[in-house]
This record gives sequence, C-alpha cells and structure tokens, in this order.
Amino acid sequence: MDARRVKDRLFALLVYIGAGLAIAPLFAILGSLVAEGGRVLLERGLAFLTSPAPYGIGPALYGTFVMALTALAIALPLGFAAALFLYEFPGSKISPSLRIIIQSLVEIPTILTGLFIYLLLVAPLPPLLHLYHALGLDRILPVNRYSGLAGALALALIILPYITVHAENVIRQVPGLYREAALALGATRQRAALMIARMALRGLLLALVLAFAKAAGETAPLLFTAGGGFAYMPPNPLYALTHPIGAVSLLIYDYAIMPTPTRIATAWGAALVLTLITLAAVLAARAVAHREIVIY
Repeated sequence: MDARRVKDRLFALLVYIGAGLAIAPLFAILGSLVAEGGRVLLERGLAFLTSPAPYGIGPALYGTFVMALTALAIALPLGFAAALFLYEFPGSKISPSLRIIIQSLVEIPTILTGLFIYLLLVAPLPPLLHLYHALGLDRILPVNRYSGLAGALALALIILPYITVHAENVIRQVPGLYREAALALGATRQRAALMIARMALRGLLLALVLAFAKAAGETAPLLFTAGGGFAYMPPNPLYALTHPIGAVSLLIYDYAIMPTPTRIATAWGAALVLTLITLAAVLAARAVAHREIVIY
C-alpha cells in the first residue's frame, strides 16, 4: 500500500474518531434522559401528562402549548410581512435598518428579551404604568403581574427574526421568472408578491414548525414573564394568558434543583416529554420539507 492511501485512511480514521467524540456526549445525555424519564413515564402512565404537579405536568404542558401557539400567532404575520417587504423593496431606505434590527434580535440573549418584557408588562416603570392606565390598556394587557401573554410576547420576539430570515430565503428561492410573468400579465406588485409566497408555502410551513419547536423549548425568557403555575389547570386559554402560567421548561428548571425525589423524578419525565415534542416538531418539519405542496 502506497503512502497516499495510508495517509487517506489515517485521515478518514481521525475524522470518524473526531465525529464520534463530538456526538458521544449527546448520546450520553439522551441515554440518561430515556432511562430516567422513561422510568417515570412507565410508573405514572398517561396520567403524568394530565395530572398537576408534583406528580404530573398537565398544567405546564398546557401552558407550553398556549404560549408557543400565541407566540406563533403574533410573530408569524409580522415575520412574513417583514420578509415580503425585504424581498419587494431591497433598495428602500428602511430595508437596511430593518435587517439590522432582525440581526440584532437574533444575537440578543433570550434572557434579555424576557427582561425587556418584564420591564414592559410585568413591572413597568411608573411613567409607563401611568400611560397604561390613562389609555385604558390595563384592561386589555395584564400589567404589573406575571402572565401567559407576557411569556408569549417574549417568545414572539425570540422567534420573529428566525421566521423573517427563513421566509425571505425561501421566497428568494422561487425563480424570478414567475414574478416577471405575473407582472407582465397585469398583476399588481402586491398580488405578484403573494403569488410568490404561495409558491414558497412549503418552506414557510417548515419555518412555522421549527419556530414552534424553538418557542416550546425556551426557558430563560419565561423566568421573568410567565410566573409559573404547575399545580392548577387554567380553565381556558384566555385565563391562561391573563394569569401566571407554567411551562414544561420552567418546571424542569424549578424541580431539577429541588431536594425531593418526587419532584426530581417529575423533572426527568418532563425533560423526556419536552424532548419528544421537539423531536416530533423536527420530524414534522422534515416531512413538510420533502412533501410537494400543489396550490391551484
């Protein structure tokens, strides 16, 4: 065997070893998660998903879905509108500033986003609080207390730049000939842009699913906003948005550091459930990405 083949195989071996060392901690974490969390799920059964804490995660799971879906409802139209604007008006005076804002939101630590919403809604400064009362906004927005809406707004700010960037990239992948053909046939600029967006629907759905997975797994911004509530089930989503509410990620953070074995076991089970939710979202995103969507 010549020296070149020896070097090639040696380099390939080093690459495999490096890859194995890189993913070994991940498999170790997943193994521990499946072992400990799976034992809790087997012992407590499906009641673990519906019972209140400390023996279940029902209210926390409910709060996670309420806040994540509300965050999507807020961030999706804003991110989609920003992506269309950047696509249609790249030379506008507003576009550079908008890109800087989007990039800044991506780089800002999520805990600072939670702190911003905390200062805006949970514990607003006196001048801002007087403005809320003067405009009557305190009847609509839960001011001066923790709430699910505050947590949803924090999550919306976090996923907004990701939706915008992904949506713009997907829209730009549509061949420009379609846009030119629509304009040549007499379509307005807005109608042509919406037609391009419809053709990029598959990529937009992918961004939606991935944004939900990110929102469901966030913890830091909820520490300052949601307030927590693991022992009672909110009667309806509106109540959950206007009162303190829990989340699976918050429950894991609180219970994992407690000295009681019951709560630590609940944290293991909640961690496994949250991992499965994220995994299901990723698999759904892959299914959407490989499925062809035809729009008539």
